[in-house]
Amino acid sequence: MSSIRQNPLPTLSQLREQLLLYRNQMIQLETFTHSKFEEVHLTYQKSARNLIDYLSIRSMELRVVQEGLHELGLSSLSGCEIHIRSQIETVCQRIEELMGKRPFGPAESDPTVVNYEKGKSLLAEHAAELLGTQADTGIVRIMVTMPSEAATDYELVHNLMANGMNLARINLAHDDESAWLNMIQHIKQAEQALNKRCKVYMDLAGPKLRTTHVPMEINKKGVAKGFRLMEGDIIYFHKSPDSKAAKKLADTSGCMVLGTTLNQIFEDVMAGERLFLDDGKFAGVVQQNDGEVMRVEILHTPPMGARLKPDKGINLPDSILSTPSLTERDKSLIPFVCEHADIVGYSFVRSADDIRELHQLLLDHQQKQLPGMVIKIELGKAVKDLPNLLLAGMVNPRFGVMIARGDLAVEIGFERLSEIQEEILWLCTAGHVPVIWATQVLERLAKEGLPSRSEVSDASQAAKADCVMLNKGPNIIATVRILDDILTRMIGHMNTKRQVMRPLRIAQRFVNQVQSDEALSPGQGKPKK
Repeated sequence: MSSIRQNPLPTLSQLREQLLLYRNQMIQLETFTHSKFEEVHLTYQKSARNLIDYLSIRSMELRVVQEGLHELGLSSLSGCEIHIRSQIETVCQRIEELMGKRPFGPAESDPTVVNYEKGKSLLAEHAAELLGTQADTGIVRIMVTMPSEAATDYELVHNLMANGMNLARINLAHDDESAWLNMIQHIKQAEQALNKRCKVYMDLAGPKLRTTHVPMEINKKGVAKGFRLMEGDIIYFHKSPDSKAAKKLADTSGCMVLGTTLNQIFEDVMAGERLFLDDGKFAGVVQQNDGEVMRVEILHTPPMGARLKPDKGINLPDSILSTPSLTERDKSLIPFVCEHADIVGYSFVRSADDIRELHQLLLDHQQKQLPGMVIKIELGKAVKDLPNLLLAGMVNPRFGVMIARGDLAVEIGFERLSEIQEEILWLCTAGHVPVIWATQVLERLAKEGLPSRSEVSDASQAAKADCVMLNKGPNIIATVRILDDILTRMIGHMNTKRQVMRPLRIAQRFVNQVQSDEALSPGQGKPKK
């Protein structure tokens, strides 16, 4: 950044030429991607174009231009995600006025261009359609994961809603249909009592990869504890962990032999690829995989090691897994979801085809209204292909994105999480797509009753999103109340920071692919006459 600031600031004429270049490249990219708009729902047509415009400009280096505009007291284009082309044209007109030139024409002359008021309106409308209306459109909604007790404890659900819960999340990986129906009945009962709407969000589990057959150690008090892992340890994953061969391997190697919930990894994972356990607590590398047994060296653990327990997550950020994002169990639950849910959450999305598959299933089983769809961004592949995922999701008029920061942090590296979650927010804002900020928000407060300073700061940053998700815990009612207070206080503070716009790799990847496709088949992406 320092080397960029040392460059001489551009002149008025140079700024004008650069802004017109940005505008023309936006129009060109819109033309190349015209076919991508064909399936987009009518309510998202202008939003899709604005997203394409934003991707165009974020594929380029803007910081010198931003400095020049800021020096002149003009908009530096930061914070203009919701109306990027309109803002560029407006700034260009101001420059031409300063130069004594006649402006080329008002931005509003093109009906497909979204101005500031329209951009705000579209984002608010999409959020209201998906997440529910609010008396104050600036207030961030709160989603709470329903604990099993919500099926039998009406007062719990009532108090959650009374203290600020706007959406109830039912995790379909736990409990059963009977419990889910009881939770929904309690939600409806509390809605009537409080005269308040609370939408039902159902999360499809997806192909969650977890540990099984973890050996347990018994302490002196007879309590079973997980198996302790240290840096440098070797562990094995066996395709048949109950077999005699697995037992023999454990006896002869003296190492822990585990199973997994998805045996597909024995076909897909290759030597040299990384493996993480328990939300990144343990980091290792696959040394061998013969299709039946996988040998893993543990490279990093907490100081003095830690205990690995059953049913802990496994992340393979380097591997290309052939397991579908939508499992057979997920598909079997679609009729229930369409009957009872306002929103369906889609886990482990990898591609636009994944989204199209779920959308078609929802259409096939649609009842009164098509449920809204929220795609969870928790894989590195989903981050890389986010523009195409957003465009595919816009086929549903009620569409949103969840930043699932638990698995995502392990996938991309904890040091990159802050950066990537900001980029996801920018792209979603440009597409006027509502965002749910999720995973470990005020988790210590919910579980232990006392928040850390860092998680309070993290919760305040969640005000950038349209909804914040809380996980269950014994202190969840107080957590909802405190989060509601934090979010309310933060509303007036979120648009004060000037953002510098270096090129985004997500945008560059998308633009380069579009240009490559156009070069291979010129004219195919152009609009029909």
